[in-house]
Amino acid sequence: MTNNSTTPLEWPDLEPGRSYACEFWVETMLTTQGTPPTQDTDEIDTVGTYTSIGVVRTRDTKNQLATVQDTRTLRDFVVPWSSTRNLDTVEWRTLDN
Repeated sequence: MTNNSTTPLEWPDLEPGRSYACEFWVETMLTTQGTPPTQDTDEIDTVGTYTSIGVVRTRDTKNQLATVQDTRTLRDFVVPWSSTRNLDTVEWRTLDN
């Protein structure tokens, strides 16, 4: 994430057509490794707080909610804006083979 501005980004400042990411936390089911379960997960340990970085897919300005795609699990989570921090722009790069 690379916000070149000295002023932190806020949710109302996001411009349509640009890519953003943020840190987020959500209460969800967790495995014994502390990650959200997948279809291949057999053991669920507990409900707890999962924290990660996600790419913003949608935002709901009326209800102050965002859908973020977790960069570790590639799952989408709907989180309130208040459960996010460090909102920043995304710089996409292609991998050289």
